Amino acid sequence: MSVHAKLWRKQIESHLRRTLKPVVHRAGTLVQADMKKMVNRSGSPSPAGKPPGKDTGTLGRSIQVDAGKADQLRVRIGTNVPYGRIQEFGGTIRPKNVKRLPVPLNREAKFMQRRGSLRSQSLTLIPRRGKDPLLVVKTKNGMRPMFVLKKSVTLPARPFVAPTRSRVLGRVLDLVAKGVTASVATLPGRP
Repeated sequence: MSVHAKLWRKQIESHLRRTLKPVVHRAGTLVQADMKKMVNRSGSPSPAGKPPGKDTGTLGRSIQVDAGKADQLRVRIGTNVPYGRIQEFGGTIRPKNVKRLPVPLNREAKFMQRRGSLRSQSLTLIPRRGKDPLLVVKTKNGMRPMFVLKKSVTLPARPFVAPTRSRVLGRVLDLVAKGVTASVATLPGRP
């Protein structure tokens, strides 16, 4: 009797994994789509407490669904960009290989920073008594501030994972419940 029960149990488990894996993956893509919509909504920077604004679109493009191993009924949705975590939870950034962090003061400085090393740019350091130093570009009319050099930068939380979870939980549970019902209805050997 127990041999038949074990075989039947393995058969049921195998059937449920096989039929529910696509349902779980669909639930993951639903969460992924909502999360991407959150980070692609507004311009940059966004207010504290609101999802991060779209600047380059890298954060939104990096949000992926990882279905895990074939025999697992789970998915992971998230980002692998280094700044994703600090956007979600906030925190302080400190320099690792330099004394200070260059914080761009305008759009031109942002693009300059993205193009590569600031060392190769024609920037001049302007120390300021009692204030953070500046990196400036010399122009015909004087100097144009490009970066302020900070010892650290504290970013407020701009959550995009937690709000998504709250917003789509009901839809995910409905999707999975329907999947379980359909899977049980198609169990082999069911009368």
